[in-house]
Amino acid sequence: MTEVEWRECADPAIILAFLRTRGSTRKFRLFACACCRQVWDLLTDWRSRHAVEVAERFAENGTGAEKMWAVHWEATEAIWALPSPAFRDAARAAVDSAAYERPGWTSPLGTPAERAWQAAINASNVLTRDRTRRSDHVALVRCIFGNPFRTPLALPSVVLEWENDRCRRIAESL
Repeated sequence: MTEVEWRECADPAIILAFLRTRGSTRKFRLFACACCRQVWDLLTDWRSRHAVEVAERFAENGTGAEKMWAVHWEATEAIWALPSPAFRDAARAAVDSAAYERPGWTSPLGTPAERAWQAAINASNVLTRDRTRRSDHVALVRCIFGNPFRTPLALPSVVLEWENDRCRRIAESL
């Protein structure tokens, strides 16, 4: 894919396939969570919503691995109590967003990055079933992942050191 194709592509599945080896586990997880937020009204069971919230916190600071493990299984149980396929699909996306390997356990489903990418794909599929949301969905992918053809500009050290590293602390908290 070229940069022009990246900017003009209107199919989120193609963009995500391109990002498979370029995106980080964190960004794939955040994307999966953002997709779940887009169908929040379908996540009627508190366990599904809680899984997304915990997954967002985990992606941001990497803490709470045991909590991720627990909410993943709680949300899995919630799927079967839901009334229709649309609700169950959204709940599965929530479960996928909170997928996490317990330390010392190797998943047959691949590395954490591969599992996070798969969670992003699954959540994307739930969101793009509504064709009217595709352009919003593509914009969401681009917002989270940025342009992979351009490297971010580095700030001069004088800016980073301003007011006792305030810029660095702000950036790290995002």
